[in-house]
Amino acid sequence: MATDRKIKSSLTIFVVTLCVFVVIGNAAIAAEAKQEKNWSIEGAVRYTYLTPGGEMGGSNGGDVKQTSISDLGMDSGEGAWGFSIGGQYHRPQLFFSGQQSSFSGSGTTSHDISQGSFTIPAGAAVDTTMDLGIYSLAVTYDFLPGKNNLGVGLGIMGLDFEVAYTEIATGVQINIDETYPLPLLAVSYSFFWKRMEFAGLVGGAYIKINDDEVGYVNLDLSARYAFYKGDMWSWMASLGYRYVELKMDIKDDANEFKADLNFSGPYIGVRFEY
Repeated sequence: MATDRKIKSSLTIFVVTLCVFVVIGNAAIAAEAKQEKNWSIEGAVRYTYLTPGGEMGGSNGGDVKQTSISDLGMDSGEGAWGFSIGGQYHRPQLFFSGQQSSFSGSGTTSHDISQGSFTIPAGAAVDTTMDLGIYSLAVTYDFLPGKNNLGVGLGIMGLDFEVAYTEIATGVQINIDETYPLPLLAVSYSFFWKRMEFAGLVGGAYIKINDDEVGYVNLDLSARYAFYKGDMWSWMASLGYRYVELKMDIKDDANEFKADLNFSGPYIGVRFEY
């Protein structure tokens, strides 16, 4: 299929880009006479309390009119566990991270929601569930090693999105389940003060496949405290805030689904480095 070929082409392009990025980074390393630290391995777990906002809706053959998250009764926060693991060799770093979040609520539709032969009319009482999985593999390069770190990263993000509307009176269900690979670009900055580290990250991803468009923006601010620093190991406790914006326009024949969503909230976590 044409869509499959485009997905494979996109993945090939960005895998090649990652490889080139690593080669360039290591070539730069070879020219350096000194490095404070040659390699490290690190990992982290964190618990994030995310509150969703925005709106979404679906239509079959007509203009999409969206119902707000608050009208669907889904504007209360939910907790989710996330993780990251990676390593650094001189300046390049390779990281894999992920977080799976689930939300649910009961409310009413502001507009008709339709897909295929199924329609949930405006004003209907519905139960709604939404699952959001965000996973990324990225290579970053540290341009300012030391107490101030400026990193630029390229990678691939996997987005797993599913929403299900169930009309309470009739049991009619409309389900949207989509998975996309997206090219990822991120910039991070951090600085140290005694045992404290303050960090910020801005990332974005976008892809267009046929008539489908998906865009993603991530903002992450955190403060970390090194409560243990040994010769080999160090442990840090973190407190931060995350904001995610997700825009989707998905088309399948006459069916169309649009979402303009945001997720935000604080998190706590623990990080180790070897």
